Amino acid sequence: MRKPPLGTLSLLVGLVALAVSVGLPARAASMLVFARQARDARAVDGFSAARRPKPGVLLATGRHSRFPRAVFRSPPAGGKGLGGPAGAAGPAGGRGPVGPQGERGERGAAAVAGIQGQRGASGPPGLAGARGSAGPSGANGELVPTAAAGALTGFFPAPLLAPGAVVQASIAAGTIASGDLSPSLSDAAGASLRTLGTGTRQAASGSDPRLADSRPPRGPAGGDLTGSYPTPAIKTGAVTAAGLGGGARLWAAVSADGDLLRGHGAVDADPIITPGEYRIDFDREVIGCVMAATVNTDAATRIIGAVAPSRPNPQAVVVAVRTLTNPLAFVPEPFTVRLFC
Repeated sequence: MRKPPLGTLSLLVGLVALAVSVGLPARAASMLVFARQARDARAVDGFSAARRPKPGVLLATGRHSRFPRAVFRSPPAGGKGLGGPAGAAGPAGGRGPVGPQGERGERGAAAVAGIQGQRGASGPPGLAGARGSAGPSGANGELVPTAAAGALTGFFPAPLLAPGAVVQASIAAGTIASGDLSPSLSDAAGASLRTLGTGTRQAASGSDPRLADSRPPRGPAGGDLTGSYPTPAIKTGAVTAAGLGGGARLWAAVSADGDLLRGHGAVDADPIITPGEYRIDFDREVIGCVMAATVNTDAATRIIGAVAPSRPNPQAVVVAVRTLTNPLAFVPEPFTVRLFC
């Protein structure tokens, strides 16, 4: 017996599977045995085979040895089971389109007014506005006399030039001619102080030899002098203590106790051990100066004195006051001493 082809074996296997699914295991087994012995059978035990499902016809498998999906019936749906636990929330989806605007709600209560803020900085000034139209003309005023000042004198509206107001800088060059000058300033030939020369009304140049002559001054003397140059004299009383030199104004007034009362150039006075003898200190060296002293009372005393010759104290003089009746007796008396150096 020949081996059946692959297509026949596939058809037999399909029939066996169909028989098992419908509850015919014994018949399927016998059919399988019979099919192995048949070669070109078109019907098995009275059942014909077909490629599409038909009532009473066996269904052949396809070339991949599989039945069509249409032969399998879905089981009836069971009852709904219990709900499982909620799953985790998925990621947020994209924003949906804006919905329609809702109705306007009722107006809320007025809020409490906040604290007034600080005033902000001033902004930049704005542009200048257009110039307004001219106003009406005022009434004519009256000119009040006003005192002139500066280079003018008198009163407005008719002031005059003040004396000395016109200076050289005020005159334009070349505008004054000889005819504009007074006859006392120029002669008939036009010579004046504005021209150089040897005339009495002409100015001398810097190289004029007359300026190199050693001429004595002439004319009346003034100030502390009297008479006329070139031989003036000192006025009476013109020479004062302030006019003398430092060395000619050394003097001191001393009390009987040896205190320095006043003076010029004197810095201190002290009595010596013997009453009536005093030492006066000056602010400079007085060795070689001439001393003159007088007693400032009516007592019968006299002054004898000597400028201290010693180098240890060259700025001091010693004054001794003695009586006229006894030259050896010293008497404390106030006195004034003057030095001429």
